[in-house]
Amino acid sequence: RDQIAMTNVYSLLDCENVLDEVKKHPMATPFLDPVPWKQLGLLSYPKLIKRPMDFGTIGKNLAAGKYSSSLEFCDDMELVFRNAKTFNLPESDIYVMTEKVEKEYRSQLAKVEPIARQSRKKSGPVEPRNFTDMEKRELGKAIAAMNSKQLERVIELIEKHQPNLVKETTTEIELDINTLTPLFLTELYMHVKACTKKKKRSRDKDGGPSSKRRKISTVVA
Repeated sequence: RDQIAMTNVYSLLDCENVLDEVKKHPMATPFLDPVPWKQLGLLSYPKLIKRPMDFGTIGKNLAAGKYSSSLEFCDDMELVFRNAKTFNLPESDIYVMTEKVEKEYRSQLAKVEPIARQSRKKSGPVEPRNFTDMEKRELGKAIAAMNSKQLERVIELIEKHQPNLVKETTTEIELDINTLTPLFLTELYMHVKACTKKKKRSRDKDGGPSSKRRKISTVVA
């Protein structure tokens, strides 16, 4: 996978612009909509491709605010090309078209300035997104399962967004997920994802003793 997409974070508006430019490529037509495998008689397609993806679906996801960051956008773009290369033979026309459109995607992405560089010029690179009730429930469960070291960052975010919940004598903080702002939810979500990635690399060890331990209980209607 391309290192640009793996290491850099871009604004979702830039991602939308990249997608628009890639869709203009003369060979992008096969990737604009879901593969009509039934109409084409490609009965083996759903057996080989477990997670279909296309530019049209990615565009709808961007418009609906389903991506929390550009990393998810890049994952789906990569999935489009990976699926095409998995199903089609290297010498086929579609395979060749895939390589050319993929090259155009990487070229367009390389023109975009990452948020990491932009953040040196201006603050607030996090883009708030809307969360479904199910996503809020999953977020609440993930926070409730965190160890004390992971909760330190959650408490920092609470102090930032809802400082009234944290007092010196507070030992347990009740966090009502439904009342949180989109920005607060987004920052919590990003922290949960970061913890999940670390867990995949190695098992998390619970943090050592801290000056003040607090328990956080989440409430989701």
